[in-house]
Amino acid sequence: MAGEITDVKASEPDPEEIGARRDQVALKYLDLARAEIQDRMKSSNQTLIVYVGGVGAIAGWMYQATIGSKSHANMRTLAFPTGVVVAFLALAATWIIFHNERMVNALARYQKQVLAPYLKSVAPDMVLWESSVALRCTDKDFTIVMTIIVQAILVIGPSLVFLGSMLYFIACPGVPPTVAPWMGLLCILLTAMLTGLAIYFTFSTILHRKELRDEDATSPPADCT
Repeated sequence: MAGEITDVKASEPDPEEIGARRDQVALKYLDLARAEIQDRMKSSNQTLIVYVGGVGAIAGWMYQATIGSKSHANMRTLAFPTGVVVAFLALAATWIIFHNERMVNALARYQKQVLAPYLKSVAPDMVLWESSVALRCTDKDFTIVMTIIVQAILVIGPSLVFLGSMLYFIACPGVPPTVAPWMGLLCILLTAMLTGLAIYFTFSTILHRKELRDEDATSPPADCT
């Protein structure tokens, strides 16, 4: 019996070994979180590039169909359905960017609140990028707002242009009218609703990123002078 008890005690895991394993697991999860953040940021950038390219293609098609073609199509006829399509694409782009931004913020909080305590036991002076002074000094409130506003102009701007054009065409109808009044009003309503949702998601993106930057960090207060 004494030999069995000794064998059981000898088989108990070493606390230092357990700590080393926890650190390895934390580092593995940190790698996974960083990879997820990079993938989502890449996805947002690709979405923006594809959207801008798509709107540019639509604008080129409208030019060829109305001005650059021998048999000119009527701009009033094309503006209404095209505006709805552009507003829908703008909503899809802002939603993808908003969702990716929200997940990136969640992953950043996961690193700061869950993984950081394990990593601190190995490297006490280590500061995660999400908590660093460098990030807080570079991505300030003004920078956050301006970055996303420029992004919003690229995404939402075309929808607002089409919405303004449709309102102008309704206020100054052609002779004879090229679009039924009810259809024109329906297109304006759909475009306005889709554009409003895109603006909402853009505003929420600004708030979420600002909230993350304003949270208490593990590093000393930033001195950005």
